[in-house]
Amino acid sequence: MPMDPNSVEAILNALPNSTQELLFNPSADAVGKGIGGIMLWLFQKPIRLGIIKKKEFTDFANKCAKDLQETPVEKRTDSKKGLMIKTLESAQYAIDSETLQNCFAYLLGQTANKDTVREVLPVFSTILSNMTTEDALFLKKFSEQGTITLPVAKFEAHVTHISSSEDESQEKNTSRQLTRETLIEKKNKKNEFILSNPNKQFSFFQSFGILELLETEYLVADAPAYEYYEKTTGPKAQEIFEKTIRDGDAVMYSIRLVAGNVKLTELGVSFINCIIP
Repeated sequence: MPMDPNSVEAILNALPNSTQELLFNPSADAVGKGIGGIMLWLFQKPIRLGIIKKKEFTDFANKCAKDLQETPVEKRTDSKKGLMIKTLESAQYAIDSETLQNCFAYLLGQTANKDTVREVLPVFSTILSNMTTEDALFLKKFSEQGTITLPVAKFEAHVTHISSSEDESQEKNTSRQLTRETLIEKKNKKNEFILSNPNKQFSFFQSFGILELLETEYLVADAPAYEYYEKTTGPKAQEIFEKTIRDGDAVMYSIRLVAGNVKLTELGVSFINCIIP
């Protein structure tokens, strides 16, 4: 079905000249024209139907043009047109988020760059299309702190129950998780930290093979983080335990901190490199 000229004109009129020159004018280079043509084709109908706001498209087009502008002409490539189309198709479902717009525009720029296109995998746009703004901000923590691991901890209770009767005594050991896995994020250089429970992000990114949760891996460099968590959350864990333990047969118990970390996989490192500006 041919593009509606009136729709195209309305879209173009909303864009600044600098973006038009890079992506939509006949004078644009082949990569720019290719991206621009795909964008007009994919977004004209959602814009006309009011599914996507014109301003959202304008903002996204500007970001795509900016990322392309930062790539020298001699480094630009349209060798992966299929991936470009897939990325722009996926972006339609997240264009109402400024954070996700930035991620999609950056992914598109990486796909149009000879130096980085080999690192872009087809699954990246699929993962990104399923992400929320909160998911993207969670991943950004890794790049902001310049690491592939972040400390995680929780508290567990180990309880020994002894029940006695006239005939025999029985001992039973049980374990109970008292707190959820907690991310311990460094706030500044003075060993101040922020605690959060991004369990949804843990599950989501584990399912795509982007990160792994290593509950027993203790990194010495993270000792101040674990100490902060123990000092801050330990009393709460004790209170939770005392409220839930049954009276009677529990005679011995210990509450211990389970230190670990959340770690980006090799795929996760590539993914972050391709979507986080």
